[in-house]
Amino acid sequence: MDKTEESQQAIALVNFEELSRGIVARFLQTIVIVDDQAFLHEADVAHPHGGLVAPGMGATQAVPTPVVDTNTVSDTAHELDAKAIIDVFAEKGLICSVLRPKMNEQFETKTINAAERADILILDWQLQGATMPDVDAADLIEKIISRGNSQDRLRLIAVYSAEKPATIGRKLQATLTPLGNLSIEDNDHTFVLKRNRVCLFAKEGTIGAETGRIIREEDLPDRLITEFSKMTTGLLSNAALESMAALRKNMHRMLGKFHPSLDAPYLSHRALLKPAEEAESHVVPLIVAEIQSILEDQQVSDCVTSAYIQSWVARYVNSITEFEKRMNIPSLENAKKSLVDLLCKGIHEEDSSKLFPDWSKFIAPLKEEKNGINLSKLTDILTSDGSSGGILDREFACLMSVCTHYENPQPMLTLGSIVALDSDGKTDYFLCVQPSCDSVRLPDKGRRFPFLPMTKAANSSATDFGFIVPEKDGNLIDLRLSLRVYELEIFEFRRDSNTKCVLATNVDNEWIFTTVKIGDKDPKRLRWVAELKQSHAQRVANDYAREISRVGLTESEWLRRQAQNKKM
Repeated sequence: MDKTEESQQAIALVNFEELSRGIVARFLQTIVIVDDQAFLHEADVAHPHGGLVAPGMGATQAVPTPVVDTNTVSDTAHELDAKAIIDVFAEKGLICSVLRPKMNEQFETKTINAAERADILILDWQLQGATMPDVDAADLIEKIISRGNSQDRLRLIAVYSAEKPATIGRKLQATLTPLGNLSIEDNDHTFVLKRNRVCLFAKEGTIGAETGRIIREEDLPDRLITEFSKMTTGLLSNAALESMAALRKNMHRMLGKFHPSLDAPYLSHRALLKPAEEAESHVVPLIVAEIQSILEDQQVSDCVTSAYIQSWVARYVNSITEFEKRMNIPSLENAKKSLVDLLCKGIHEEDSSKLFPDWSKFIAPLKEEKNGINLSKLTDILTSDGSSGGILDREFACLMSVCTHYENPQPMLTLGSIVALDSDGKTDYFLCVQPSCDSVRLPDKGRRFPFLPMTKAANSSATDFGFIVPEKDGNLIDLRLSLRVYELEIFEFRRDSNTKCVLATNVDNEWIFTTVKIGDKDPKRLRWVAELKQSHAQRVANDYAREISRVGLTESEWLRRQAQNKKM
């Protein structure tokens, strides 16, 4: 057994949460803390005290016995030793910034801006720096979560305070509930909204807090790493995090590859090209290639190897009640082994179905490539609810074939663009098959673009579709493409004068391609829907080229059938 095999076996035995936690620790970099009672030096601490009383001559100053109120929080509990907490984060390789609002300071904007760059945001509950004193963090959390350009962002916000957690929890629930489907966990100490996780932790000395929620400053980094990993404990999410960690680690080395001295050869390259502006499209592939090299060197695909799958299965199976019944296998241990066997070897090489007849009946239909009805049943087994496999299969298929736009760029019409024509209460879909090189550098008069028609699946149980795309309401729709030449549609467009290509315009928050008016026919408004990834779009072009290049010839029917039998 070589070292690689030994390493893989060791990984398979590790708890999957611990594997995920280690990846999160490598990914995290920046923490922002907002606390109005943070201090760097002891001189910064302002403890309340009584006034001085001058004693009479010969009198002895009496020292009153302090009265302890067990229902209030000690003043020191509200304080945050900024230097100590910065140091403890630094020991983990994390950069921690502390913002200390002053009375009447407008700090919300700077906090929100800092939160956009931070991996984790930590807030005190009572933030005295607001225009009105004694304003809590609930409104600030609401603004951060609901900010338009970050609603789909994965985010961890920790409230680290000496206030009573029950009071904080009630206010947070009331504030976050109107924003969407709020899930409350950890005995009302964790609030999950979309991809945001808000956790409540108590400082030392907090009255009325659960013991497990009281976190010492020196223990805060480890606890936050654990909380972040609860949002990302998965095979693909681990691979994505490991990728981002690798890019962060090698970012400045990669920047060094693109030093200013390379401007000269790049400009020469541009000057020699015809047309010269084509060089502009060469920059992104060049950078992407360097990013790919980093990910391959880091071997991020190791996060989805058989060893990680075994660890994933161990965690997953233990979380499902009577999991063996899902697989029709007599015992939980056999069910676990059979699932690992299937997921690691695949349906064509797994051996477990030979031992369990009922499991064999389940596996057999999966080996039939066109048995679409059964394809999501395996995914159902792998989901927590046992029934959402079809929905998740569609989401994953869309992720693999459709371009993701993280910003809101102005769409350009090209090969792979999917558009919709809304008319008279119905919607027709089309796929652009104009070659990419014919979609740029258009003449002043514009150009005609060919489109293949797409048909929306009649119902959710249909299996005769080849494309899944997101519609304007956020739901995924199933589309079937027609390659018939006689169904091809041609639309003509004017070019954008600056880019010399066809760009969509924003009309009522929808991207619209408007055709040229021909004769007395009104121009059509084609709504941009999605864009296929380049390889998927090119496959459509190849399929269409094959369709229009079919050869009709006179041949012996007997010989034709002989050739077909050989293929079968």
